[in-house]
Amino acid sequence: MNVEERENIFRCVLFPHGNWEDFSRTVQIIEQKLGVQFKKQLDDLDAYYWIFDFEGVEMNLHFHAMFGDVELFSYKNGVNNREALRMLSEQIKSYL
Repeated sequence: MNVEERENIFRCVLFPHGNWEDFSRTVQIIEQKLGVQFKKQLDDLDAYYWIFDFEGVEMNLHFHAMFGDVELFSYKNGVNNREALRMLSEQIKSYL
């Protein structure tokens, strides 16, 4: 999957124009297939930021109901963040 570079993050869209079911399916893959536990869940009225660690990098699974994209992102504060995000997105993609 394509990893985009933004101002202070690396971003990978898993489901453009996604929905709650796509977000939930991704949560299940992360927890059940990859064996990763979420350490924080920040839920707003229409936005969800679920935070977890993968390969030593803090990742965010994000869904915004108004915009629809289900995406992963990590901050650019580490040496391996881009590569870890690419690896994670490829592993998730293999289960879709």
